Parts: sequence; C-alpha cells; structure tokens
Amino acid sequence: MRVFELALKGFNDLEIERAKREWEQTRFLGSWILAPYRKKGDTPLTPQRLLPFEWDPKPETREQWLEKNKHLTPIWEKLEKAK
Repeated sequence: MRVFELALKGFNDLEIERAKREWEQTRFLGSWILAPYRKKGDTPLTPQRLLPFEWDPKPETREQWLEKNKHLTPIWEKLEKAK
C-alpha cells in the first residue's frame, strides 16, 4: 500500500509541475505580446508583474536573508580578518 501512495504522490506532483509550466509559458507569451504596446517611461512589463502566481518567490528583506544565512557569519568574519 505504501508503494502505491508514493507512486500516486509522485504522479500528482508531476501533474502540478506540468500545470505550473504551462501557466509560466502563457504568462511569458502574454508579456511578449503586450510589450510593443507599452508607453515609453512605463515600468517594464515583466511576466511576474503581468500575472503573479502564488508559487512565485516572495522578495525577502535584508533581515530575513541574514537570519537565513546566519551560519555564514563566522566565515565572513574570518575573511574580513584575512584582509
């Protein structure tokens, strides 16, 4: 039974990734089609601005980045001392 559950989960994950890829292609084509109609001085029309998705990575703040990478602090300190 466990093997069947894992196979089903793998199949579902594959289908989700396939659907995401198709939506990414649609979003990219849409930005290409609309690009010539932009006015000069407008902010660039990126696929992410045209059609944001929930799976798009969210921009992180400096504090979030430092918290996520705090294990690198000793390495940075050693590099600073080596200068």
